[in-house]
Amino acid sequence: MGNKKLFTNFLKPLALFIVTGAILLLSDLDKREGYISTEENSDTSSIYKIAYIGFSNSAPVEDTENGIRDVIKELGWNEKVTVDSYNAQSDMAVVSNLIDNIQSKSYQMVISACTPTTQAVAHKVTDKPIVFCTVADPIFSGLGDSFEKHPDNITGISVMADFEGTLKMVKKILPNCKKVGSLYNPAESNSEASKVQLEKAAKALGLELVTIPVGSAGEISDATLALLTKDIDAICQIVDNLSATAYSGILKEVNKTDMPYFTFMTRPVKAGALLGVSRDYYENGRDAMKLAARIIEGESPGNIPFRLVGKTKVALNVSTQERLGLNIPDEIRKEVTEIIE
Repeated sequence: MGNKKLFTNFLKPLALFIVTGAILLLSDLDKREGYISTEENSDTSSIYKIAYIGFSNSAPVEDTENGIRDVIKELGWNEKVTVDSYNAQSDMAVVSNLIDNIQSKSYQMVISACTPTTQAVAHKVTDKPIVFCTVADPIFSGLGDSFEKHPDNITGISVMADFEGTLKMVKKILPNCKKVGSLYNPAESNSEASKVQLEKAAKALGLELVTIPVGSAGEISDATLALLTKDIDAICQIVDNLSATAYSGILKEVNKTDMPYFTFMTRPVKAGALLGVSRDYYENGRDAMKLAARIIEGESPGNIPFRLVGKTKVALNVSTQERLGLNIPDEIRKEVTEIIE
């Protein structure tokens, strides 16, 4: 009898533990599938619902979302517009699942960040407006025939880097520079597009571009070391989803050397890159949301041309400059918008 009572007393808390765990597991289902955050409202009939979907947990995706949300606040639309955020964690299978999930819900618009995400969204979502952002070359990526001619439900912001302007800075800082190098991801169309544009700009300035393909974060270190053996004078690292999330792995190897590292993002400069000429991803989000606002107010996406992001930042790491013993001409210093000590 005593043993039976003891067993009963043991089962009660165990059953409670199992039930509680099951509830928590089910409540966390969306997050495990890539869902980040949402705001529920008891009266949703008058709320315009937007799904924001990014490909990776990268600085550009985060900065873009901040820009989107700030424009909503500035317009006074906090009670009118909600944005639910999803992230695919760099997994195309998750991208497809997230889009299916979004399609099953009552969203009126999709804002997509990054090229692979946008390509998948454009393929699957045909019944609602799409505003893309954090996309390098929307034409190369198949999102339209031109900035003016594109599907009726799509518009957006291109963040194609200023390759020519950056390489001109490289030549002024390194007058004897003949070769520049970059890693790229052949699996990403935006990476391929950026490589093509960087090579074109390099040739126009009498420079040779040397590239090394890399397909995963685990290959970053070896690929960087291989690039450093290619008799290059500087690295000019293009931005793609892989390098945007794994730039610290590149810099880990580069910072052991005296190789000047130029980038098209700001955050790598804080980690030791010499100079970054970056499309402003926060501004990219702001610009995208301004296009979204025009659509919310009744304009057709098909009548809104694609356009470049409206702001570029130049960041200089003074500590790296001093370590490398380089002189930064005054004409470049005048363009610097952020100094990193």
